[in-house]
This record gives sequence, C-alpha cells and structure tokens, in this order.
Amino acid sequence: MTEEYILSEGKARIAISMDGYKVFYNPLAKPTRTLGVAFVYGEGLFRNNELVIADVLAATGVRGIRYVLESGYVSKAFFNDKSKLAYRVIAKNIENNGINILSQLTRMDANRFMHQNRYQIDFIDVDPYGTPSPFLDSAVSTVKNNGIIAITATDLAPLCGIYKRPTLRKYSSISIHTEYCHEIAVRILIKSLAEAAGRHMRYIDLISGHFINQYIRVYARIVEGKRGYPHDNIGYLIHCEDHLMIQSCRMDELKDMISQHITCKNLLIAGPLWIGPLHNFSYISKILDNINGLRAVDSDIRWLYKILSIFKEETDFPPYFYDLHRASKRLGISVPKLDMVIEALKSVGYRCVRTHFRGTGIKTNADYRTFLDVLGGL
Repeated sequence: MTEEYILSEGKARIAISMDGYKVFYNPLAKPTRTLGVAFVYGEGLFRNNELVIADVLAATGVRGIRYVLESGYVSKAFFNDKSKLAYRVIAKNIENNGINILSQLTRMDANRFMHQNRYQIDFIDVDPYGTPSPFLDSAVSTVKNNGIIAITATDLAPLCGIYKRPTLRKYSSISIHTEYCHEIAVRILIKSLAEAAGRHMRYIDLISGHFINQYIRVYARIVEGKRGYPHDNIGYLIHCEDHLMIQSCRMDELKDMISQHITCKNLLIAGPLWIGPLHNFSYISKILDNINGLRAVDSDIRWLYKILSIFKEETDFPPYFYDLHRASKRLGISVPKLDMVIEALKSVGYRCVRTHFRGTGIKTNADYRTFLDVLGGL
C-alpha cells in the first residue's frame, strides 16, 4: 500500500488501494457522506442514546468510519463487503482510524448479511452502485422497529425518465424527463421504499429525500404496523405541455384528473410516486439547532447548515419545482436573478423558496401560468 493512495475525508484517513489494486471510492459522494453523518447525529439526538449502525456495501468503509468518528453517537459499527480486496482495505482503515473496539467486519453478500443480523441494527446504510432495488426488502425487514434506513440510488437515466422500461421493472413506476426530473426520481425511490416496508407489515416515516452530485439519498424511519401506511402521500404527477400545467393527485384521483385534461394532446404522467413532504421539519430543525455539537470539520458543518436550512424551507411545497432558465427561455426574456423572482411572487401573496435540486429552481404554491406571468412582468 502506497501513501499516494491514502486520503483524508472529514476526520477519516482512508486507504483506497492495496497491493496495487484500488477499491471503489467516489469523491463526488463526499457531500452525501457528510449528510449521513448529520442524520446519524440527528438520530442520536432524537433517541438520546448511542446507535448500532451497519454499512452493508462498505467498499473502503469511509461512510461508516465517518459515522463513528464524527457523529458521536455510535456504540457499534458493522462493516460488510463481499469483495476480498475491500474486506482487507476496510480492516486496514478500521485500524488506521482507531475504531477496532467498536467495529465488526464481515465478508458476505449484503442481503445475506442483513438477514443474519435481523433486528440488531438501529441504522442501516445501503449505498450500492446503481439501483438499490435488490436490497430494499432485506433492509426494511432487518432494521429494528423504529430504526433508520438510508438508501442511495445512482441509476439516474431510468429514474429521470430517459429509459422507461427499466424504471417500471426496478421501481414499478414511470418517470418523465422534465426540468424537475431529479425530484421525480427521489419521489419514485421513496415510494419504492414505502412499498417494500408495506410488504413486511411496516411503514415509513420519511426523514429526508434529496439529490446531490448525481446521488439520490433517502432516509426513513421504519415502523412496525400497517395502519400508518402513507396512502395519501402516494400518487401521480400530471404534466400538460399544451396548457402549461403541473399538478399532483392521489392514486384514487388519477381518473378524475385525467378527465379534466382530456383535450391535452401532450399529457405526461409520472408515478406512482411520493407526493408528500420531502423532509421531516422537526427532525431537520433539531439537527440545525444542535449543529455545533457535531464532531465534523468546520467546513463540513458550515455546508451542512446551509443545505439543511434549504431542506427545512422546502419541506411543505408541491412535489415539483419550476426552473427559472426554462421558463425564461419559454418567454423569450433574459434570466432574472432568483431572489428577485422569489420576492415578486411573495409580493402577490404566494409562498416561494429556492430548492436544493437545482440552483435555478423555485418551489412555490403558484401555478405555472401565474409563475410565468410574474416572471414576464419583471
């Protein structure tokens, strides 16, 4: 192992190779790992207790190691990867970061690992390459009652509506390729997690769903029972290009919604997907109120405060956003400043915030035609 293949991320020092062979490590995923630290910390605050965590597709182990070093709320950490090389690299990284006493390392298939450790884990992190679909049932049936599932998806082409059939096969949903397709992708994954929980007589209490640096991440509490299944939060998005209209509806409202737009020749439908709030307001607020208690590096804490504040603001808005560049192009005008548009919408009585999904994205309760009228009047 050579020094050039050892790097620092957060407070962890991580080897990414051994004997000339590299283990998968994506630096673009660093912000998602930093957010993961915040949510492990938040769960520790919520319970006022330490957690047993599991990084079930660990690769270098960087995600789980950072959870241990930076959250301050981990009593035991499982690391698992079926790769022999990854197993050896993780073992070295556990030793280098001084967390041997808290760690247990295994080398097996992720689903098998989860089934063998059923009801032992408070926080399961599933971070695969591509789709997480093969792991959803194992994760929701393995975690303790009231435990947390953290899920990653990176198969954006299907989830964003570029390829239709893989979306239907893997997620039992249809997506559409629009300016807000990344939000659709997040909402399809949340719905799939809720379905998986429902198959095991459990339901989800969503904590956060977001998209950062080509990574979709969903955090949800898994609760025993069926009465809490979120029927009203699963539905469809209706997008009509002819009438410049975007609306959402519950699953049982789809027929009536379509009948209202029978004259639309370019009617696009996405779903079923999650149409409820994207984040748990009180959970995010608790993390923000205690952000300085994190053991993360200062630059990460500053970034977390910024992104979590946006999450908090965008919680209670329709399940889509408007893109300022796309709308300005439609109107044939120069793109105004985002803050100017937000203030203009607020001045005529609409709620409006920026969104984390896109720097030029705006979430508002104004319909799209009103949004265009306000934009055109600036």
